[in-house]
Amino acid sequence: MKILERKFDDEKIKYNYKKVVNSYNFWSLITKSKAAKKVIDFAEIKNGLDTLDVTCGIGVVFEKIVKLNPWDKNIEIDLSADMLKKAQKRIKKVSNKTYELKEGIELAFNGNSLDILIIIL
Repeated sequence: MKILERKFDDEKIKYNYKKVVNSYNFWSLITKSKAAKKVIDFAEIKNGLDTLDVTCGIGVVFEKIVKLNPWDKNIEIDLSADMLKKAQKRIKKVSNKTYELKEGIELAFNGNSLDILIIIL
């Protein structure tokens, strides 16, 4: 079986998300809201868990994660700085501050562990 090679161009991805960042909230609402609710329910997120939300976009799901887990570590990572700016705006309305927003594709953890990994594409 031949494996097709796929090149990862993070600059192109960032550029493409920069073009859609202002309409992404609407897009997320109509395409991801049901899946996000199911994932959150299935994960049984609660206080005491270290969570990581990968490809978080503008933080719609992450906001729910932080509300359900207000006292422990919550990390959101995305390639797009523009998406993270929108996420920061959304998340700062939440009263606690137990979260980190990170740009990039590599992430180190203290203790190299986490309890829940969320990826909704």
